[in-house]
Amino acid sequence: MVNILKSSKNDIIVVIAIIMGIFIFLGITGNLDTAFHFTDDSEILRFTNELQTESIVSVVAGKLKSDLNMRFRPFYFINRVIEAKIFGNNFALWSIWNAVLASATFTFFYLGMRKLSYSIFESLIFIMFAFVGLQMAIWWRLGPNETIGTFFLGLTFYFMINSEKRHALNTVLFCICLIITMLCKESFIIIAPAFIVFKLWYEKNKYELSIKETLSNNYLLVIPFLVMCFSLWLIIFVIGTNKIIYAGLNSDFNIIPLVNGSYRILRNSFFEIEMIIILSLLLIYYELKDEKEFRAILIELILPVIFAFLIVVPNLILYAKSGMDERYLLPSTIGLAFLAVSILGIINKNHSWLFKLLVVIILIIFAKPTNIVVKRARDFAYEGFQTEKMLAAIIENSDEKSNILLVANPALYSEWSNSLRTYLSLTNDINLYAFPVNDEYDNDFYKFLAEAWHSRFEGRKFQDIKGEIDIIVFFDKKKELLFYEESGLDPLNFSNLLEQDTDFGVYKRK
Repeated sequence: MVNILKSSKNDIIVVIAIIMGIFIFLGITGNLDTAFHFTDDSEILRFTNELQTESIVSVVAGKLKSDLNMRFRPFYFINRVIEAKIFGNNFALWSIWNAVLASATFTFFYLGMRKLSYSIFESLIFIMFAFVGLQMAIWWRLGPNETIGTFFLGLTFYFMINSEKRHALNTVLFCICLIITMLCKESFIIIAPAFIVFKLWYEKNKYELSIKETLSNNYLLVIPFLVMCFSLWLIIFVIGTNKIIYAGLNSDFNIIPLVNGSYRILRNSFFEIEMIIILSLLLIYYELKDEKEFRAILIELILPVIFAFLIVVPNLILYAKSGMDERYLLPSTIGLAFLAVSILGIINKNHSWLFKLLVVIILIIFAKPTNIVVKRARDFAYEGFQTEKMLAAIIENSDEKSNILLVANPALYSEWSNSLRTYLSLTNDINLYAFPVNDEYDNDFYKFLAEAWHSRFEGRKFQDIKGEIDIIVFFDKKKELLFYEESGLDPLNFSNLLEQDTDFGVYKRK
């Protein structure tokens, strides 16, 4: 009883430390009091604008109708519209809410690992493996599907393990959270079997049940399984698997690009954690020097291997075309993290000196990803600061009659261009004109983005401007010379309203 109370007290301390750590990290990197970003945030403006005249149901229905033409992520938009109703255009509140979601997500995964009898340190290593890396961007960006999806996945993980008391209630909660997780994004739909299999396998072994008894106790799992099947049917036969050029499957299902793409992801995206898994197995094999004992360890790892396999492989197939980076690393890193920590847990029980050596190696290996995360977070916050100054300069020096020209590469700045157009239209009733630079591509995805850009600015190009240009906006000031050469305008007629060390440029006619 004393040990249980002590363990509970230690876990409370760790959870408080996790929450404080997240808020401190986001605070010192400048991502708690953030500003508008061209990436993701324009959708918030559109939702809040629509909510002024329409109900939540109406806005959600409209968004789902358009999104279902190419994607399947209904809960993501339900949640996003509700957040827009609550937080409005206060981006600081959105960022604080993201910090709350991150704290809750880390806590649920941590407590789940503790219920699996992993030590405090092992559970924290799991959190590090799963989330410390480029995928941390989901906690400072305001648009990724993975933010809310991973939160509900954390709840799913916790209720999957928490089966000793109130089994029926926890199973119901597991099913609900898993279903909501699946409805956040396609990459979460395809990992549902991993969690269903884990729950069945875990309870069968833990309570020494027969397969029949295990299935009988968990008959409710058929509900999320059917939801998964229906969702996949909808995606494959109604929506289509190749509506997004940069991801999904082509209709010919050619195996060679899938294999090549999957190999590239394994080689480039999970290097650190793969190295730790392989190194841990090699060291334990060297330490044991007994193939029989090593085989026993491999047998003990069957469930973690299956769990990781059922998470990673479907996502390798999904992203074989595009590769995995940043937020797309989730949920795969969660599966790999569980496998890695399972191996480390076995080593820690029997060879503590080897575990300590591996911890030192892990800290060295993860030093670089940690530094990259801090830099990415600071760069994102600084980008928001620059964006805020740019927008202020435009609005203070223009009105609805002003001719404002954006100079940008249509592919590289497709989303940013649309965001600027949306922001100026909704906040100051300004219609933006556009001028493309370096508009040639040998990449199908870039061609797709460029076509969308040109369609969006149809009738509002440089040649459509009547009268003089009042303000010229650059996302990249390095394109100034090229623009003035191609447009025939005299750069001496314009002066920059922003500091010289700013990447953006806002030039006002003198």
